[in-house]
Amino acid sequence: MEKLWAPWRMRYVAGPKQDGCVFCSAAALGDDRAALILYRGTDAFLILNLYPYNSGHAMAVPYQHAAELQQLTPATRAELIELTELFTCAARSVFACDGFNIGLNIGEVAGAGVAEHLHVHAVPRWLGDANFMPIIANTTVMPELLPVTYARLRAEIERVVVERAGEYIPSSGAVVILPEARAVVLRRAANGDVVIPKGRIEPGESAADAALREVREETGVEARITGWVGSHTFHLPGDPAGRPRHVSFFSAAGQATPELARHLESDTLLVPLDELIDALTLPAQRDIARRAMPDLLHILEASA
Repeated sequence: MEKLWAPWRMRYVAGPKQDGCVFCSAAALGDDRAALILYRGTDAFLILNLYPYNSGHAMAVPYQHAAELQQLTPATRAELIELTELFTCAARSVFACDGFNIGLNIGEVAGAGVAEHLHVHAVPRWLGDANFMPIIANTTVMPELLPVTYARLRAEIERVVVERAGEYIPSSGAVVILPEARAVVLRRAANGDVVIPKGRIEPGESAADAALREVREETGVEARITGWVGSHTFHLPGDPAGRPRHVSFFSAAGQATPELARHLESDTLLVPLDELIDALTLPAQRDIARRAMPDLLHILEASA
């Protein structure tokens, strides 16, 4: 019998609990990134698990504080399944996982960590992911930091939602800092605007992969994602009748490649961090840069 071992979860199951319901508190926090909320629906939301069984472990949770399925409306029960499907679609693109464990634990006796507020678990699985480390060493091997997992999943969920709606063209970009230069990588558009590197997400490409590709192609910088920043929509100048773009933005740490020198001669700028906001032409992108600032400062501190 195959087992998915996660003994580190006992820190949560057996440890002290915060006052009130963790899900109700997360939904009411007002900061979805801090709360790890990936997506908000009408009657339910998706949230990343702080104590995961596996990388990318998420939950679909009703806003209603209810312990039993029969307490929920048919619409809410249906949305829990729809959100679970949305998550699995995004997670397959982000993680290339081989399958999922999906289910509910109703009641403490069934293993529910938060028995008073039901939730649907969705756990990505890969062939061979139940290895000896959790069993013998009581240690889980998580391949990336939680803020990076959150960023990649949130952007991918946005991509799926946008593509299905058909109203916007999904795009992505990244606010990239070069730690050795203590400068942010920007580009000069054909019309002279100074902008954050970004571009359209190609078919079969994840939002995160598209952002890294666009940064490399447009600036000659190799980047790695560090967190989620935000998103906005816009029309291309001179194309008011076309579909607007929806852009998901990441924060990222960059490393120069030999191609950067060529880009610096034509379409790329290295802007000191304290000049970033004023350097950008578009107000919406200035707001994105303000939101990215804490991440960029953290990257600099970590590289010092």
